[in-house]
Amino acid sequence: AYPLPVVRFTAICELLAAVGLITLPLIGVAEPLVGWAAIGLTIVMIGAMAMHSKLALTQRQPKEWRNVGVNVAILLTCIFVATQWL
Repeated sequence: AYPLPVVRFTAICELLAAVGLITLPLIGVAEPLVGWAAIGLTIVMIGAMAMHSKLALTQRQPKEWRNVGVNVAILLTCIFVATQWL
């Protein structure tokens, strides 16, 4: 797994991207950034899927497959948002 500071930094980036995806269109500010936030979060989700899959396979943690499923759902949502805003 990744060191704790890397996990925390990634979590903060995910939260900021989510805030950008939700608030920017609502307030009508910097709307072109919505698509880019979605693309950034898509990239993060690809890395998250890889890490959770690795944990599930190498450390035999089957609960990690649920996390992969959540990552796939978020990734597909981000791709949809990016195609709508770019």
